[in-house]
Amino acid sequence: MEAIKSARRTGDYRLVGAVFDGDIPVSVEVDRWLTANKVVRFISTPSIESTLLAARSIKTGRTTKECKDILERSLPGDATEAAFYEKYFQEHILERGRMNASCLNDLIIFICRKS
Repeated sequence: MEAIKSARRTGDYRLVGAVFDGDIPVSVEVDRWLTANKVVRFISTPSIESTLLAARSIKTGRTTKECKDILERSLPGDATEAAFYEKYFQEHILERGRMNASCLNDLIIFICRKS
């Protein structure tokens, strides 16, 4: 949430979206802040790792922990670094993978409509 708040405070962005894990409830306070600040919310079920796996056509787990474990085994590297995404999620991968990952597809549609 801090990164989202910082983007809203300091960035000159026409659109801001946030991806939340579907298995972690969003508090009423956070929900109100998102609404008040016009941040579009996307839900990845059960987690963002699930969306990443689906985008690469890798069988996902049922829980966040399973998905994290599968991601670490299948796509070695630090998922908090930009280089990880540059390596594993080039545009052609995302375009093909969006059909397997509804959250990713929704994000792509959101970005394309707003740009």
